[in-house]
Amino acid sequence: MQLMGLDQGSIESMFFDVYLDLLYIYLSVERNNIEDGCCIGEVLLNHLMFADDICLFDRSVRGLQSIQDVC
Repeated sequence: MQLMGLDQGSIESMFFDVYLDLLYIYLSVERNNIEDGCCIGEVLLNHLMFADDICLFDRSVRGLQSIQDVC
């Protein structure tokens, strides 16, 4: 059995897109006053997203867990 992804334009892929958009908003440092993440200069970074890949950042396990709880 071969595993396949979602078909482009299917209702499932649209739900996934909505989920990723909302996740981006919830993880947004500016909008939700999240203080977890890693400082790069003056910028606080707690996640990177590209297509269906998500990478979470923090200085501690406790902070990473709080970011993961948002997810």
